[in-house]
Amino acid sequence: MSDLAKQNDGGELNTNQQFGDDAFGEVSTSGKYLPRLQMFGGNSGQVKEGKIGMAHYGLVAGKDQLQDLGKEVDCLPIVWRPKAMDISGESIITVFDHLDAEFKRIQERSEIKDSGCMFGPEFLLWLPAVRKFATLYMANKTARREAPAIRDRLQPNRKPTTLAVQFIKTPKYSWHGIVCKPCSTPFDLPTDEAIDEESEKFQNPPKSDIERVDKDETGGGRDR
Repeated sequence: MSDLAKQNDGGELNTNQQFGDDAFGEVSTSGKYLPRLQMFGGNSGQVKEGKIGMAHYGLVAGKDQLQDLGKEVDCLPIVWRPKAMDISGESIITVFDHLDAEFKRIQERSEIKDSGCMFGPEFLLWLPAVRKFATLYMANKTARREAPAIRDRLQPNRKPTTLAVQFIKTPKYSWHGIVCKPCSTPFDLPTDEAIDEESEKFQNPPKSDIERVDKDETGGGRDR
């Protein structure tokens, strides 16, 4: 019998796990797309189904892979890019060139309620709690208003950041929004080589992309 699997005196199988969570994360993701960080408000289907707490951040790696990260997340913002999405049809259309006519079409249609169109900046982040790079798509009005605060954390050099949640209430509506603030807790950073590699891929996406994907996986929304 291999040294990796031996039975103890009680007849139970003992296994010595050679590889840790870092290795599992690398081989269990699809490879084409980074996981997505998303703040889940009260109207989210995942919240209603009890898959994640209300006003919590979740790391989404696929349709059935959702990790609850709590109400605050420490991160390192690295770079950003423009992004527009149209999920109104059977396929999801994603455009990264903000000067492209299709991007502008999606941007204009995003003003129409339930159009399935959204746009905004998308950030590349390092999440020290899970030791992974992830994206954050700021695609609704509330998120876009807060996006400059995250962008400012990029310059003149990248600053550790905490993403929190605020509850917003008006006479007619209430919802949750992302809040960006300085992070006072030290955390480990990836290597410069890893940052450069992910930044290069993130900032050089295809001009546009068409993919058949479950629309619940887009991370979009119509918060005010």
